[in-house]
Amino acid sequence: MIHRFTNKHPTNFFSPPYRYYIYEEILDISVDEIKNYILSIEKDIIKNNTTDGDGRTGLGDDSLTSRHNSFNLFKLNKSLTNQIKKHHNIFLQELSIPNTYDIYGKCWANVMKKGEKVNLHRHSVANYNYLSGNICIKTEKTHTYYRNPYYDEDYKSENIPGKITIFPSWIEHYTDLAVDQRITIAFDLVLDPNGNNFWVNLNDKNS
Repeated sequence: MIHRFTNKHPTNFFSPPYRYYIYEEILDISVDEIKNYILSIEKDIIKNNTTDGDGRTGLGDDSLTSRHNSFNLFKLNKSLTNQIKKHHNIFLQELSIPNTYDIYGKCWANVMKKGEKVNLHRHSVANYNYLSGNICIKTEKTHTYYRNPYYDEDYKSENIPGKITIFPSWIEHYTDLAVDQRITIAFDLVLDPNGNNFWVNLNDKNS
């Protein structure tokens, strides 16, 4: 499903224009299998890698999130990679956007304790930004909120296990408090990795 957000017709030259789309669907994945895998690697990744900063999520330097540049789930889980590629392609197809470029991605996991939350943040506002996404793995009675760029209005999205949300990388978003352990996956997609080998070419049949 695609949610469409656009302003009314501008009344003058300086009225703020916007148009963006958010895609949501349920993936064909085993959330329990992915949950167990993420928990099995969490301590080693935190222990053996220094923090890259938590991306203004508020989860702190001791979090798995702060090692988002230390591991790439696109390199570690082919079935997850294929699911994300599939729904990226559906998103573009439904918007009649030509899918003619190589897509590169990085993908990481977030593990939150009861009472933790993700603060309002965005993934990128750079000229090369493209799409980002979230996948719910273990969630309970929580939501993610996507902020309108001009108004304090949020799209409230229920966190359902297996649900993927794809959105422009510049859209700000945040969550409410975790009522139990919460595990999610986040990813960024770009059209040009600027020579950074950490990014995976999702159009490569071997990825």
